[in-house]
Formats: sequence, structure tokens, C-alpha cells
Amino acid sequence: MRSISLLSLLGLVASVNAHFLLLYPTPIGFDDDAEGEGPCGGFDPTTATNFTNFPIEGGAISYLNTHSPVTWEFQAALTSNLTHWVNLTPTLNQTGAGYYCNPLIPGPASWVGKNAILRIVEHGMEDMKDMILYQVSHVCQVYILGRRLLTS
Repeated sequence: MRSISLLSLLGLVASVNAHFLLLYPTPIGFDDDAEGEGPCGGFDPTTATNFTNFPIEGGAISYLNTHSPVTWEFQAALTSNLTHWVNLTPTLNQTGAGYYCNPLIPGPASWVGKNAILRIVEHGMEDMKDMILYQVSHVCQVYILGRRLLTS
């Protein structure tokens, strides 16, 4: 089963020419042609069906980047207010393509127990033109203390 998943991922990666793939938390979807459409890469963030628990004190975000150099913005908005995006970190610079994981992207402490949209924005160059790409994920902001999950 693992080899099938790995082969599927490799096939998807091979079909992506020059963008990025959000690997975790699970993205709402992926559309290479619409990835440049803000604010959510061509997807409607109001159609949430499942949410990934994301620790307020810092959760991991992993992705495959195919551009270099780029800058990243990690942002979130409550599902109740999708016009107000909050920066979760300062803008981050990255040189080199490949798999990356930012292990401790924090969430706003006042959002515990609330559903949010996590947005990853890549700023780079393609064919000598500036480009901005978007990927989003539904997350529920939680505290994780020891082995207990606290949502409020």
C-alpha cells in the first residue's frame, strides 16, 4: 500500500511543472492551473468538509517547492471572517527547490477551538515574471498539552 501512495505522489510531482504542493496539513485541493488565483488557489474556502487539528503553539507545514529562490507567507483567517488574513510568521526566504517542513508555525492564541483557513503564499519568478501562488487547508486551532487535546 505504501508503494502505491509513493508512486501516486511521484506521478503528481512529475505532472507539476513549476509550482508548489502543500503536503501537510491536507490541502483543500490542488489545481496547477488555478494555483495563481487568490486568495485560495482557485478553491472555495467556505466548502469545508474536514478540519486538521493544528496546534496553537506551533504546527508543522510541509510542502514541495519547485522554484528557487522564493519567499513564503504563512497566513490564517477564521472561517467566520475570510477577509481578515493574519500573518503567522515574518516573510521567510528560501533558496533551493525540494521538500521542506516548517515545524513550528504558530496560530493566534485567541483562536483556540475555532475553525480557520491556513494559507501558504509563495512569491517567486517564472519566465522572468513575478508570480504569486496559493494553497490552503482547513484547520481547527487547538492546544495540545502532553497527550490531551484541548479545544477550548
